[in-house]
Amino acid sequence: MAEKTPLLSNLDYDAFLSIVEGGQSDYFIDAIAYTVKVGLNPDEVLHVLRKEHGILPFPTQSRGIDESVLEQFFRYLEFHSDIDEVPTLESLKAVPPSEWPAVPVGMCGPLIILGHCFPPATNCWGMDSDMFPQVWLTPKIYYHFLRDTLSFLSQQKKDPSVKVDSCRSVAQMRNELLEYDEENRPIPVLQWMLEAIPMEEDDRDSLVDSVDEGILMLPSGYASALIFLQEKAPILDIREMYLQRDAYDKLPRNIVDRYKVISYLETSKELYVIVPKLEDFECEDQIINRLRLDKELVRVEVRLNDIMAHLERFESVGIVSTVEDSEAAEHASRQVSGDINLNEDAVRLINPKSINTTPEELLEWLFYNAILGKSSDIHIEQYKEQCRFRTRVDGILTTIYTGPLKMLMPAVSIVKNYCNMTLNNNDAQDGRFSIKFSGRLIDARVSAIPWRRRFQKLTIRLLDKSSSVRSLEEMGLDQQQLRTFRHAISRPQGMIVVTGPTGSGKSTTLYAALQEVNQSTVNVQTIEDPIEYEMEGLNQTQVDINHHLTFSSVLRRILRADPDVIMVGEVRDQETAVTAAEAALTGHLILTTLHSLDAIRAIGRLLAMGVQPYMLADSLIMLHAQRLLRRLCRCRKEVPMSKEYRDLYIEAGMISSNDTSTHMSFIKNGCPECFDSGYKGRVAVMEMCPVNDRMRDLISSRATTEMLLEQAILAGYEPMYQVALRKAQLGITSVEEALKLKRF
Repeated sequence: MAEKTPLLSNLDYDAFLSIVEGGQSDYFIDAIAYTVKVGLNPDEVLHVLRKEHGILPFPTQSRGIDESVLEQFFRYLEFHSDIDEVPTLESLKAVPPSEWPAVPVGMCGPLIILGHCFPPATNCWGMDSDMFPQVWLTPKIYYHFLRDTLSFLSQQKKDPSVKVDSCRSVAQMRNELLEYDEENRPIPVLQWMLEAIPMEEDDRDSLVDSVDEGILMLPSGYASALIFLQEKAPILDIREMYLQRDAYDKLPRNIVDRYKVISYLETSKELYVIVPKLEDFECEDQIINRLRLDKELVRVEVRLNDIMAHLERFESVGIVSTVEDSEAAEHASRQVSGDINLNEDAVRLINPKSINTTPEELLEWLFYNAILGKSSDIHIEQYKEQCRFRTRVDGILTTIYTGPLKMLMPAVSIVKNYCNMTLNNNDAQDGRFSIKFSGRLIDARVSAIPWRRRFQKLTIRLLDKSSSVRSLEEMGLDQQQLRTFRHAISRPQGMIVVTGPTGSGKSTTLYAALQEVNQSTVNVQTIEDPIEYEMEGLNQTQVDINHHLTFSSVLRRILRADPDVIMVGEVRDQETAVTAAEAALTGHLILTTLHSLDAIRAIGRLLAMGVQPYMLADSLIMLHAQRLLRRLCRCRKEVPMSKEYRDLYIEAGMISSNDTSTHMSFIKNGCPECFDSGYKGRVAVMEMCPVNDRMRDLISSRATTEMLLEQAILAGYEPMYQVALRKAQLGITSVEEALKLKRF
């Protein structure tokens, strides 16, 4: 294989062009069979490429390369390559295609992933081939990528001043690592990356901090890049990868949902699966056991955000894994039981407008559609002498049913019966029940409020208990915010306060932080009302007033249980606030939530609760505020920025008033996928304010909010409104949504 005998490595230009323009199938395995020599098994070719050279297959139907990838590749050429003249397709005719240059296909952190149809590629533009992860492309895709690369590079002009004069090769660096213990090898690799790899200044600063402090707090993708440089572990960029339906269907749905994994290729020898964490050996065992796998499982680590994007794309077009998993189904039947069991096939047949539909069937139809539509809340109420059902999706209430008023009281009574509430309509009551649907357990929290002394309005909040906790990387933080947050939760003591209104995602953020610090060497205690997610490794306590378990009383008791990290679900009173601040001063990391308009005003709220200024100043390490805005659907349009929008950006200081260039912005469009609303899903917009020494002095002296805000801005604080405007520039949300956060 070292001599590339299995592949067609001696074609002339005309023969290669005939393959590119011929009837080559778009299905990846067929494309391999078309390319390899007669009598050789394409599955064997992929197996040997991976085992001997660390080269992965890269099935894609994309006909273009992302420009950011090309720009990073050009930086590599400036850093390391002596090639001054870009070849042309005409000049390459005299060279066998096997000796043509590899092409950039994606990125992992700062590393460029190169592809070729005759791997392993030896022509890496005069650069060290060990510096680049390599993948196998079909000739057709390789040819398209090559044309894009040559066209882009022909328009660039190298800056000779940025070239690195001398640098150790990757092989030399790996050889030197043998002198270090395995756990001490990452820092030397990071030092080499700072010398040899072009990267953004923010990322470079983060790596410098990691090297100086000896703590790995790496930007997205850098951990996988580090492992590749250390031991040549194969990596991928799956953003443009084409996933076949039959490959996706290979894994059971419960495995996909729980571990966020996707199968992308299967051969007679191997099953290729992309995973967010290679060290998750439980996932590996589950796949092998559930599938009774008789071939090698090849796991490839990629960014979780990219996996989620593919999963959302499958779900948006109604493609979900339908593989039968009898063992999982049996386990679910034993473990998951609910007050309501929804039979999907039966519920689909219910017609809510039929006069023969019973109140029980109507409620089943309501719950089914609410869960399927990812609703956060359900409203059951009277409106204009009718019974009305509304659901809240992405923060917007929508009416999904109106019917005769006679259906209201039976529906309310049935729900109250599930919650063991009294049937008295004059009482305000709270309760909860559960819904079993597709092996998942949905927690429903009910609030019953009297309505004009005759009826009651029910509000039901839905929470999927089986959904996994998000990681910090999934929270939509930019690299600077991610570094700030991780630095705060890595502190041994202090208090982090997350603020925002109800339903703004505060608990989701706290759970993401807890997942980050949840290690066998750390004792994590939580006090919650209610416990929204059950996480292994956490000691979770439910507030229960009937048993004298309040936030403050449980917090005092937990302090005697040797905790390292404590999550207090909410600071509601003076006793809890003071106890939390005292705990932060006595060697504990406290994470809690509070209701305030923004991060800075949380200081005034805590002072008003009775926390002494000197105690608050010494305990606070970071203030955090967030809101949820609707996310633009993929059908969005990019248009020149209107004068109205331009004025908003100028007012926010994000565009200079003297700037006459044309700026682009994204607007909503509408398609069947988003039901013509232009929005699908929500994104968290966050502001963070680390508390430095100057702010501590101001807090101790009871400085005004204006003075605190001025100091925070000097320290790099960016208000949520500006964060939202930046996300609107990137097409994540719209300017209209960002305007919801404008205070004046």
